[in-house]
Amino acid sequence: MPKLKPPAVAPAEKTALRNVAIEIKALFPKTNRELAAQFRQMFGREARSNNREWLIKRLQTGIQSDAEGWLTQRSKVRIEQLADTIPAEWADRIRPSAPTNGAGNASTSKRDFRLPPAGTTIVRIWKGKEHHVLIGEHDFTYNGAAYDSLSKVARVVTGINQSGFAFFKLNGGK
Repeated sequence: MPKLKPPAVAPAEKTALRNVAIEIKALFPKTNRELAAQFRQMFGREARSNNREWLIKRLQTGIQSDAEGWLTQRSKVRIEQLADTIPAEWADRIRPSAPTNGAGNASTSKRDFRLPPAGTTIVRIWKGKEHHVLIGEHDFTYNGAAYDSLSKVARVVTGINQSGFAFFKLNGGK
């Protein structure tokens, strides 16, 4: 049986691969603060986690993608073709329509799509007692006090930290 030769790698590609390996190796001695700064520089936004392993994995992916390219042109074309075929319930999560402020102008509100409209009262029975929460535009009113998150209301009701969306069953039935 003939021996298979590995594909030939051009000297420029070998150098690029070595540079990627050097960049990745250089991540490990860095502090979390330095990793977060590099993440901000690479991706143009704050990292959603300061977990060292998470930062290193994302930076490794970014370094490799910068060296090898993010998506091929063929992949980009295929994504565009498929974009119009996604189910409507997915489209709202991927491309939410900009809410308006009543005057037809787009609002800058970052309101969670799982929340019912402002003015709605949600009711949760917990340990035999009904708990009523009034949903505001930017807050939640429970027993006359305003809270900035449903999780804080859930904490007041139950005494433990938990997801307000899960406690009030606003996760779409999950």
